[in-house]
Amino acid sequence: YVEDIRPPEPINTEYTVPHYWCTHWNKQVSPKPAGVIPKCRFGMRFMLFVSFLRYGILVPYNKIATLLEQCCGIAVSEGCLVDSITRFAEYLGPEFEQIKQDIRKASVVYNDTTGWRINGKNKVLWDFISEKYTLLLIKDTKAQGIMYQTLGKDFKGISVNDCARENQNLGWEQQKCWAHVLRRSRKLESMEGNQLHAVLKALHNLANNKPIPETELLVSLDSICSKQYTDLKCAKLANWLKLYRNQWFTFVENKGVDSTNNAAERGLRPSVVMRKITGGNRAPKGAHNHEVIMSVMGTWEKHGKDFFDEGLKALQPTYGR
Repeated sequence: YVEDIRPPEPINTEYTVPHYWCTHWNKQVSPKPAGVIPKCRFGMRFMLFVSFLRYGILVPYNKIATLLEQCCGIAVSEGCLVDSITRFAEYLGPEFEQIKQDIRKASVVYNDTTGWRINGKNKVLWDFISEKYTLLLIKDTKAQGIMYQTLGKDFKGISVNDCARENQNLGWEQQKCWAHVLRRSRKLESMEGNQLHAVLKALHNLANNKPIPETELLVSLDSICSKQYTDLKCAKLANWLKLYRNQWFTFVENKGVDSTNNAAERGLRPSVVMRKITGGNRAPKGAHNHEVIMSVMGTWEKHGKDFFDEGLKALQPTYGR
């Protein structure tokens, strides 16, 4: 058996649209053809394909244009591709706004940040990940106010995050990331540091694998932190652990809460790859397209939905207007 593919060919459809004069509104009117995006050169499947190439497999605009010309015989400029994706992002706008509202009701939210650039200026890419929703936001700052704007000051769930400044004293229950702790302790080079890393790793494994009350785990943590370390880096790590004492074992007595912030880091990874390829966005419009489409795509994926099927559903209500 040999599998092969046929070279794709573009489909050109001509629509004859009648025009009428409306005496009531005193202007010319005409019906919109079904299945056509108003005032757009390309069809909806083309729009979805380009959006998937850009945000699904992170292909730059110039390579998308080359691919379309070489494989499909469609000559298109990068500007046309940007316009097509911008139109798609506009249609996804209502769902994006709904995600913003729904994630506030989540019982567990993983959040993280990374750098972003718009026209060479430094920005911050935030991500908020729950069991059912993905939300990416590009903001000017890492200020703690973004947390309150996104989740609300009356957030009732648990946020899982690292020990960055924006995550301190939020006013709700938190779980700090053990992956950051073990990564930091692994870098300790002294014999004392190696022992501290081994003890912390064993404590984390114990908390993950055995039903031990949080109070007992905290007693063990206090014992580790109260030791007199000669290595200043060990002493600094112990003080850091004491600072967030009540936020290391939240996951033990709350099902569905992970001990690490890996979910948020995985949510950022596609954007980080795109940033390394493209350097960010050239304009705020492109940044908005990124946060909208990546958020909606990530949410569809969490619900097991196909991108092209859901994309068609998102576009179809606009037809006929």
